Amino acid sequence: MKEHFIGLNDSRTARLFLPSSTEWIQSLGSDPLCVVSELPLFLIGKLSPSLQEPVSKALREELDRLRASPPDLDTATLQQIEADYQLTTVPLELQVRLQISMIILALTAILEGGIRKESNTGRPSRLF
Repeated sequence: MKEHFIGLNDSRTARLFLPSSTEWIQSLGSDPLCVVSELPLFLIGKLSPSLQEPVSKALREELDRLRASPPDLDTATLQQIEADYQLTTVPLELQVRLQISMIILALTAILEGGIRKESNTGRPSRLF
């Protein structure tokens, strides 16, 4: 985010952002392996009518409309959206299992020599 605001010539806002955890670790030296995962917070149970009309796009548009609406948004409206799109949270146990699996795969790759360095960039070139 800091770089984004620097690019906009907004140094005042850029100063508000501290280094990310990855940037901070890299600043300590050495060559840390960064493994990033992105898990959804919720699942959409409603099926898309077609590949050209993904239900996620419709939900995003509906949420955008709500954000633009007056501040008197009520809980019933959000509950209706939750029901219409059959929203459910990703179970915590599944999230933990996925995170642990990712960590095990990354460590296995390191132990088996599955990560190689590019001589000119210093960045990993291959995983597994």
